[in-house]
Formats: sequence, structure tokens, C-alpha cells
Amino acid sequence: MPLSLVAAYNPALPRTSFTSLCICLLTAMPLSLVAAYSLHYLVHSCHHFLPWLHCTGAARPPCSGRHRAAAPGADTPAASFFYNFVLNLHRTAPDRSGLGGGLGNIVWELAVYYTICWVLIYFIAFKKIYSYSKLVLFKDTLAYLTLVCCSVGVMSLRGAGRMMQECNWSELLDVELWREAAEYSLLQMSVGQGTLIMLGGYCPGQRQQLHLTSVLGLVASTSSTILAAVVLGAVHGALKTDYDDKVNLDSGASASLILWSDLAARAPGSQFWAALIFFTLFVLALTATALLVQTMMSSLSAACMRNNSWAALLLACTLHCLVGYLLLCTEVGWI
Repeated sequence: MPLSLVAAYNPALPRTSFTSLCICLLTAMPLSLVAAYSLHYLVHSCHHFLPWLHCTGAARPPCSGRHRAAAPGADTPAASFFYNFVLNLHRTAPDRSGLGGGLGNIVWELAVYYTICWVLIYFIAFKKIYSYSKLVLFKDTLAYLTLVCCSVGVMSLRGAGRMMQECNWSELLDVELWREAAEYSLLQMSVGQGTLIMLGGYCPGQRQQLHLTSVLGLVASTSSTILAAVVLGAVHGALKTDYDDKVNLDSGASASLILWSDLAARAPGSQFWAALIFFTLFVLALTATALLVQTMMSSLSAACMRNNSWAALLLACTLHCLVGYLLLCTEVGWI
């Protein structure tokens, strides 16, 4: 993805390319929804026991408890909680979506969490929280500690090693796989480089450090992605072992949240681990979205709007909210 530094009126706020601006715009919406999901789980982690720990009679389709024979089309407790209570989606077989291809109605509880997230995003972006390095260090350290603790603990689960046993390692010789991986990396770096350019603008006296920041960012993102993949793969293997390979887990962004919640339910002191995991996901998604919004605002910082940047920021957050209500905060959500 081509990126360019365009000389702006204020050299401390360089603008990114139009391509990076569009990608940031499209990436901010699903990231903010992840923050809303995480906040939803964080609030429900304060219950006396986790609500996704056991099945409920109102679940549709039926829910199968762990270590029990799974009925055809049945969900796990964690998946049942996500679909029935987070999305308020009551599905029936054979149409597991239950909506006939539509988006369904707005889930108002999720919409409230989504609104809270965008209010926080506005203030984070307005106060330029990423100029405070200690806060950024806290966020990144929290994420790494959580990932390391989860990756160590998940290996004790029965069936966690199935991921390594069932992998088709010959796929690594497929050139097409590496080409798609390179395309994905370029897409991610187009967002990240635009963000790094914006961040570099806040410290014009140390712009020579931008290349070091890029390298460290690449190493950190790669290692954290590997750890997260190991954790989620191990939990999926444990689920398949518990349900004799009959577990129903839909693909998409919702699958990772279901696996994280299932991991928290398996750990001793499940409320603590659920709160830690989803607080970490909430902070990461929220700050990443705010950083993307800051990148977009720096891209649009022309002389005609510099004096009213707070109004433009408020407008951007409001529009994201309105579009999110119609497309994301529905019964289908981002599945």
C-alpha cells in the first residue's frame, strides 16, 4: 500500500495518504465493536459465577454442557452465551442465523456499550493520550503479561496439544499461502505505518527514532499474534476433546471471543481471569481505535479546520456511532 508524507501547514502533524486514511476508517469500526464486546463480557464477569459457565434452558439452539454428548447443532455454553445474550440472537435449525440473511434488530444493551466506547475514544483522541509514554507502556505490558500467563496455563488443558498434531505442516510449502500472508502484512503495515507517521509528528525532535519504533512494533505485533494463536488453538483443541469432535464453532471474529471466554471459564478463579482477559482486550481495542481516529484527524488537519479540530473529531466519532448502530450493534453483529 503506497504511503506518503505530505507537507502540511503544521509540520508537527504530517498527513498520511488517502489509502491509509480509508483503511483506518474501515478498521476503526470493527475494532470499536471488539471493545464493546469486551466491555459487555467485562461487566458480566462481575457476577457471582460466570454466566457462560453453564447452559440455560432459554438457549436456542440447545446448549450442551461440557463432558456431555453434544446434540446435533448444539452450542457450547460460551457460544450459547455469546449468541443468545450478547447478540440476543435465538437461532433455529437448519437456519442457524435465524434471520434469513438480514441484520436483525438493534441490540440495545450492546449499543449502550458501543456508545460508551466511542465517548471514551473521543476523550482519548482529544487528550492525545498516546503522547504519554507511561500509559502506552502500561497497556503493552498488561497485554504481554496476560498473553504469557494464558499461554502457560492453557497447556495444562486436556487436548490442548491437538493443534500441533492436526496441523497440515505441508501447507507451509504452498507459495500461495505465503503470498496471501504477505498481502495481509502489507495491509496491516499500511494502517500501522500511517499511525507511526502520525505518532512521529508529535515528537519532531526525535523523528530519527521512527524506524526503531517500526521495528519494535513489528516484533511486538508478530510475537503477540503468535502467542494469541497458540492460546486460541489450544482452547479449540480442548473443546474438541471435551465434545468428541462434535463442537459447533462458527468462523469469524466472534469465534475468538468465544474461545477467550471459554478459557476464562476453565481457569481456577474464573471471575478474576475473565475480568483480566476482557479488560485487556477492552483497553487494547479502545486505544487502538483512538489511535486510528487520531491518525485520521492528523490526515485531515488542514488550515480550514485546525481551529475546530475538536468539532471535527466529535463529528467523526458521532458518525462512527451512527453507522455502527445500523450495521454492527445488531443481532448478527460482526459474525
